[in-house]
Amino acid sequence: MSEDVVHPVEELDAPTETESTLFSDSESTPLVAAPSDEKDDPKADDVYLRTSMLGCYEMIEEVSRSKEKALPGASIFEHVEGFRQDLPYVMRFLKDCAEQGGTLLLVAWLVFRMLLAASPAISLYFSAQLMNFIQALIRQEQGATNVGYPEFYHVAGSVLLWRLVNVQAESFFDRNIERPLQHRINSFFEEKLFQAKARLDLPTSSNPIVEARFGDIAPDWVKNQGWRMLSVFAVVPSSILSIIAQVSVLYGLIQSEGGGWFALFAAVGPILDSFSWSSHDSKVFYVHLINPLLKRMKEMKAYVDQSHFRRQIIADGLQSFISKEYHRARAALTLRSMGSAREIYYDRKTLVETVVPFVTALLDEAPTVLFAFQSLHNGKALPLASLTLISSTVSSITWQLRETGDEFQSMTGFHKNVRALYEVMEWENEMKDGELSYPKDEKSEGMKIEFRSVSFKYPREDNDVLSDLSFVIQPGQLCVIVGENGCGKTSTVNLIGRMYDVTKGNILIDNVPIQDWRGDDLRRTQAVLYQNFHHYRTTLGENIGYGDIDQLQNHERIRACAEAAGALSFIEKQPSGFDSEVYSQYSEWSELSNIKADGPLQKRIDELERSVHLSGGQWQRLAIARTFMRVMRDEKDKNAPNTRLLCYDEPSSALDPKAEYELFEKLRTERGKRTLIFITHRFGHLTKHADVILYMKEGRIIEQGTHAELVALGGSYANLYNVQAQAFQ
Repeated sequence: MSEDVVHPVEELDAPTETESTLFSDSESTPLVAAPSDEKDDPKADDVYLRTSMLGCYEMIEEVSRSKEKALPGASIFEHVEGFRQDLPYVMRFLKDCAEQGGTLLLVAWLVFRMLLAASPAISLYFSAQLMNFIQALIRQEQGATNVGYPEFYHVAGSVLLWRLVNVQAESFFDRNIERPLQHRINSFFEEKLFQAKARLDLPTSSNPIVEARFGDIAPDWVKNQGWRMLSVFAVVPSSILSIIAQVSVLYGLIQSEGGGWFALFAAVGPILDSFSWSSHDSKVFYVHLINPLLKRMKEMKAYVDQSHFRRQIIADGLQSFISKEYHRARAALTLRSMGSAREIYYDRKTLVETVVPFVTALLDEAPTVLFAFQSLHNGKALPLASLTLISSTVSSITWQLRETGDEFQSMTGFHKNVRALYEVMEWENEMKDGELSYPKDEKSEGMKIEFRSVSFKYPREDNDVLSDLSFVIQPGQLCVIVGENGCGKTSTVNLIGRMYDVTKGNILIDNVPIQDWRGDDLRRTQAVLYQNFHHYRTTLGENIGYGDIDQLQNHERIRACAEAAGALSFIEKQPSGFDSEVYSQYSEWSELSNIKADGPLQKRIDELERSVHLSGGQWQRLAIARTFMRVMRDEKDKNAPNTRLLCYDEPSSALDPKAEYELFEKLRTERGKRTLIFITHRFGHLTKHADVILYMKEGRIIEQGTHAELVALGGSYANLYNVQAQAFQ
């Protein structure tokens, strides 16, 4: 819980003057008040930041001065130029869709789309026929027409037959054409994105920009947007075709019955209402929470909602404190200030957006009012059936026009999404891989590691965690790295596996710069157990087998590794042994509000969601067994890559002394066969057998040598060793 410390709030009931201003919706104020005087780069001061308050949140917008001063219509040319630049991505996208979806299925989808576009117009035609028949019946009572059952059977049969055909056609299209095509395309891009993310190195994957881009272009994004990229090509033309067909039928109806004025008034409202919609897609902004009271509420809520806090909260007796803190923070906030930033943002309206809804509300009733007035004034009016049909049809057409406009607007910017999709799928790692295959000499025993004046700081951090580090570990040596927490021991191991590149200096592996070796080849010859190891969401057996993926189905070797690590006994006690699931909660959908606590369904769910529960020491033994897969690989398979380095970061942190001794004795037998590196806080028999000990402090090596040499030196290592030795005297 080091990152989730509970901090008390002082005088929470009375917000400060600063806090009270956080609830306002003040106008935007620029962070950069005036342009810079620099003349070197004409674009340097083109962009500035503008801030505004959204309740408890601050919104920071990136604003371009040139775009603010641009002439009306300039954005159209920008869209055209942007589309021209992104055209290769668009063509590649369409080609991939055709290849993955299948040309025949894609053509069938386009043809059916166009045919179904005429469906509303045909429905309108038959509705008009039915309305005309009803109107004829009314006139027949007045002696003006003569209709009977034959006409009724013809009209009713046509309407019902069309509805049946239409429903079946749409169902067939959705089930056999559109849905399979959509699934194929989604599956293709989902896999591409998965592969792109899986190959990222550590610095790249932890880059906030990369995380944000992958967050935007995630599998869910593909389902919602990637499919739209393709469908928009058919949706817009088919919508236009549908509108033209409906207008043609409507025109004939208006010509025969009159009522053009009625259609005009019915269309004005929806068209005018479309102007009240504003687009925010072109803005670039960042919104973050700054109000300390709402932060406090969210903090307390997280402690209650997230189960991993529960034990610590109960142990520390914080239940009452958390409840009081939440109540005090909520009481100090207004209801409006607790609204989401998105709600407050979209609640802001311009004058047009405020006035238009009132005008459209009046216009919605205007056609009916005018119809009543005409009937009263002239004594003759448009037939009620035609009136209803024209009104509903015009409303449908205008709303379809609006939706088509929205689709067309999205079509003008979709090329940016296509480009972003392919850029993410082809994102290059920050660390360039080497070209040399490792190792060159298969006969060598162990890995030589040399640090030359190495300094290192983690990406996007300011302070070095390693400073001017120099040491040499010869092949087959046993090296122990000791030191206080945070001195850089684990960071050193990260660099040996080339999880990161150094900031300064050089690392040589077998006398060759580490960046010249292929990273996968290098790591394939290393077996590393990190202090913060993780177990995989699979079976216990595969958790061990992942140490050598080529031998994942070699159950004998997995069992032998488990036995060597002291894990066999507790694995065999599990209900399914090596096949026991570490994580079994794969529920997709459920409705359990009325479930019986001890009913058969609850018991069945308990069986399905039963997962493995192991102690910290047992999990650590499992992780150690995983590293043994590479050690035993060499003994069993002469063609397998030679594991040259065994590296263990606090391998006994969760083990009892007896288990620790047995583990170290087994690993020590590998001395001379492979290079061994141990990071530990415990001094004892391991350090006494070490060929070299590196004592680190604040990112530097302050002492190095054998145990006897460092004890004789009487420095920091000797002092720490004596402190631990006194406990056993």
